[in-house]
Amino acid sequence: MDEPTAVMIAEVIKNAQDSIEPEPLSIEQERAVLLLMTGATDAVVAEQVGVSRMTVNRWKNLNPAFRLALESARRQAFERMRDRLRGLAEKAVAVIEGHLAENSLPAAIAVLKGCGFSDPNLIRQEMEDRERFLVRAEQAAFVRAFRREIKDYAAETLERDAED
Repeated sequence: MDEPTAVMIAEVIKNAQDSIEPEPLSIEQERAVLLLMTGATDAVVAEQVGVSRMTVNRWKNLNPAFRLALESARRQAFERMRDRLRGLAEKAVAVIEGHLAENSLPAAIAVLKGCGFSDPNLIRQEMEDRERFLVRAEQAAFVRAFRREIKDYAAETLERDAED
């Protein structure tokens, strides 16, 4: 490979790397990310930071570094909330158990809904399906027992006829 080609390739690679690495955020953009994380609207953020609402909107939609910082902040906040909720799960189960021990209907309904039994029609259908299954199982058991009795009777009859 000749030197001009190698230099050109190195320059293309450097430009590609420069375009991948986002530029650092300005102080205004950092403040905007923090304000957006508190739930502030674009208009409030713009007023607090000293830019137009359109600038905030442009940062959110067109600035890769800003979008990356905002998404990273959101992801971190979500992970913190998820960890906190996991820590509360044991307490929540204990509270539900306490309510169920007191025969609390709302607690029982909440547990059933959480397990996917929220539609009364589905619960009714499930109960009817189980009832039909039990009826069929009882009928099948009756038929098997009846067939056994017929076979036994036939075997006894054949034995008696053979003895006579």
